[in-house]
Amino acid sequence: METQGAGVLPPDKLAVTASKNPFGIGVESFFFVPGKTLLEILDEACPEHRGYKAIVFVGDCLILPEYYHCVRPKTGHVISINIAPHGG
Repeated sequence: METQGAGVLPPDKLAVTASKNPFGIGVESFFFVPGKTLLEILDEACPEHRGYKAIVFVGDCLILPEYYHCVRPKTGHVISINIAPHGG
């Protein structure tokens, strides 16, 4: 995992943008090598996600949580992670 530098997507990386705080507005950007599952990316980018609901998009496609362990985004895809509170 690398943090964002120049703002240009390297050709051999996945761009990940994560809004980690469900009650804040901060966003962090990372680059990952392809081959990892969404669950592995989520665990590295947002280790605190287990107590909240993670909403993950690959491009403009919403990925359901039951598929995080088997979806492996390809090179050049942009992944958006939003951590949201849930429960009552």
